[in-house]
Amino acid sequence: MTAIYGYPARSSVRAGEAIRLHIASSTPHVYVDFYRWGGSIQHAGSTSWSGAAAPPGQHSADWKWPAYDCPIPSDWPSGVYVAVLQAQPRDGAPALDAREGRLLFVVTPGTPTGRGILYKIPTFTYQAYNTAGGGSLYSSGQVTLRRPGGGVGGPVKGLPDPYDPDSPRQTFAHWDARFIAWMEQNGFEADFCTDLDLDLHEGRHLDDGYQLLLSAGHDEYWTAEPCRNPRQLSTPTWDIAVVEHNPIALRRQHLGSGSD
Repeated sequence: MTAIYGYPARSSVRAGEAIRLHIASSTPHVYVDFYRWGGSIQHAGSTSWSGAAAPPGQHSADWKWPAYDCPIPSDWPSGVYVAVLQAQPRDGAPALDAREGRLLFVVTPGTPTGRGILYKIPTFTYQAYNTAGGGSLYSSGQVTLRRPGGGVGGPVKGLPDPYDPDSPRQTFAHWDARFIAWMEQNGFEADFCTDLDLDLHEGRHLDDGYQLLLSAGHDEYWTAEPCRNPRQLSTPTWDIAVVEHNPIALRRQHLGSGSD
């Protein structure tokens, strides 16, 4: 039986820069296919690396798995991307939502695009319910962002949704993927970021002329910085739209080094 798991060192990357992926594999080679999951699922590219085994870590500390740097082309559009990790080259279109062999990251714009909507992917909430390493924020006061899972590719706390059991509730597939598909299929263009982009208050995206910060689905865990930073949007008027249930129920502190 083969097993391949992975996670990104950081949950987002600018188009034109490189993202570091951490992968542990029981196979000698790892084949990686990248898909943009938006109005439709689009194959964006592929690569392969030598595989390396690594032991699982604890839920509260960086797993420090083997690292692979992957350049992101400058022409990749902003959006949510899933890396599919396999022991063999791609053969057909795989299911993007799975509890192993997948990792999720967001590509943010390399330069301002002129779009008015900035959609925030709730990676903090995904990680709160991620139980990789034996714990989540419901059993521990601290979890690391540097472990498998977090939207896709890892175990998830919680009972199945009786109205829609096809995917766990606290995953990208269950909430955000469907809203983003509807949005793009109906002509609403947006750029994408994560909680971390706003939390680190690095000026990333906040001076790019957005008029609307959009959150949908289940965006429960926020830190103080994302609540303050939208006020820095350099437009004459701006708004925040929260289209979901259970929004901003709990506030967390981001500790850096991949922990929350």
